[in-house]
Amino acid sequence: MKTYHLNKWPHFGLLNIWLCLVLMLCFVPSSALATLSFTFTSGNDATNQQTFAADSNKCPTDGPVAAYVGGELTNTGLTTESNVTATLSNLIGDFVLAPAQPATINVGSLPAGDSIFVGWLVAYPCDGSKNNQPSPSSPATLDFQADSGSSVSRTVTLTSRNALSANAGGQIISTILGPGAVVGMTITADVTFGFGNIDQQNEFLTQPAGNTDFDSGCLQLVETEVISSNVQAATVGDKNKLYFVSPVQQSGNGYFIEIRFFYRYLCANVVSVARPFSVQTSGNTNIKYSGNYDGGTGITFDFPVGTNPFTLSKTVNQDNFLLGQSLPHIGTYTISVTNPSAFDSKIDRIEDVLPSGASFVAVSNTSDVNASNSSTLPANGDTTNLDFIGLTGTSYDLPAGGTLSLIYTANIDDTLGTYTNSASAYIGSTLIDTDSVDVFVLGGAELTGSKTVDVWDPNSEGLYAIPGNDVLYTISASNIGNGPSDADSILLIDVMPSQLEFYNDDIDGLSGPETGPIIFAQSSGAGLSFDPSTDVRYFDGTVRPTTFADCDYTPASGYDPNVSFICFNPKGSMQSGDPDPEFSVSFRARIE
Repeated sequence: MKTYHLNKWPHFGLLNIWLCLVLMLCFVPSSALATLSFTFTSGNDATNQQTFAADSNKCPTDGPVAAYVGGELTNTGLTTESNVTATLSNLIGDFVLAPAQPATINVGSLPAGDSIFVGWLVAYPCDGSKNNQPSPSSPATLDFQADSGSSVSRTVTLTSRNALSANAGGQIISTILGPGAVVGMTITADVTFGFGNIDQQNEFLTQPAGNTDFDSGCLQLVETEVISSNVQAATVGDKNKLYFVSPVQQSGNGYFIEIRFFYRYLCANVVSVARPFSVQTSGNTNIKYSGNYDGGTGITFDFPVGTNPFTLSKTVNQDNFLLGQSLPHIGTYTISVTNPSAFDSKIDRIEDVLPSGASFVAVSNTSDVNASNSSTLPANGDTTNLDFIGLTGTSYDLPAGGTLSLIYTANIDDTLGTYTNSASAYIGSTLIDTDSVDVFVLGGAELTGSKTVDVWDPNSEGLYAIPGNDVLYTISASNIGNGPSDADSILLIDVMPSQLEFYNDDIDGLSGPETGPIIFAQSSGAGLSFDPSTDVRYFDGTVRPTTFADCDYTPASGYDPNVSFICFNPKGSMQSGDPDPEFSVSFRARIE
């Protein structure tokens, strides 16, 4: 057997290895290319621990009793992760989610390489160590899942410890709340924490809210950023971090960290107050929290009520099609969401409900909603519920005073009926507005007519159609088509032969209620109406009139030889059906 050393392999061997590697890469499942990763940034990521500060003397009356637990979720894959959810579970004892905080947060879609802060406001108990009891603790499991199957989980330990209220714990120097607010917008909340002497390895916990009544479900914390700092632990530009560790000693006073917290309004008509605080370790075992947490004004964030000023409208370029004509029936729908406010916002999702018999074709090139700013779009041929879902933190932009338009085409079946299409826009789970539009597939009316004549012989005398006797003409029309006629569109114009004299009087010549010179009758379901005083007219010219208005002659009472044309215009829309609906008109004339 011949043996090859690696550096002496023939070229075909290296080629085979290279091809093998290429094939291995080519057949990596797409789901494996999109991966979620999580960094625990509200506590120590290496030890999976987070410490809460409880006032050593007056908890829960004084001091913070809640804090955010979470961190930075990142998509390290090559494709967008869709329908990402984050869930916190397994809390025990008196560690519970704040009243307004949902256990599961709908992150939405996360583009490749993007990160977002995901946090839960957790209420914690007072420390029992002052009664020689161990500090209470609880596990917390943080699970993140995506539609692709990509997931990540982290279990951390939460501990509540005694703390002193002290300026060294991060005195709140200032708070600044940005302008707002409308649903869907992101509002900023800047807080500056001031610190004293800093030892190497001192830990800092910065929190935007320590009160359990803060509405963390409607005001979702989506990002944090250090915007100013002279504390070595916190670098300007650090994002999504609530926990810092000092690498060096910094003696003296005058140290500060200014953090900008980004909140997204997910609900309308909600007012809430956030009370920020920070914690700093002191020595080997002590911790201290913000000395002015419980007092003074101007150190809270009083969020204004979020409003929903948006309106949605839906239109279609063609609202009716004729059965069997101009196939396929393609309609272009436009869904417009308008923002009349002075604040930029973002729409998370547009849901369009197609009726039975309609299917999605494609998004228009002129649509503001498109493949580049969506994590989910319908596919050609999709029916029923169409979901257009934006990218988290990126789309769909709804600028102040502007409009976001979704434009797409749909195919309507070649089947008679009314196709009602409705659309709704959502921010989180909040319905912004909804609207609908109808498209009709109409059958064409097809009328057939006949005309009969009988001798007028009311007394059964055996009269004949000879000069001096009357005849009764009946004109009948049926709709044998598969749709109704246009309203008021039926016009019958009958030619009177010159040998006849129209009888303009009570047609039956009997005593009793007058019936007039015209008898109108229709079958059940025909859907027409007829007024003999307005819906029949006459003409005395020699050229056939073209419109009902042209028939402007008023006949004399009795026999009038001047009537040359009779014009009938029954009102309404003649329906179709089985059996075919029918109407008729009858009149008398004398043979000269």
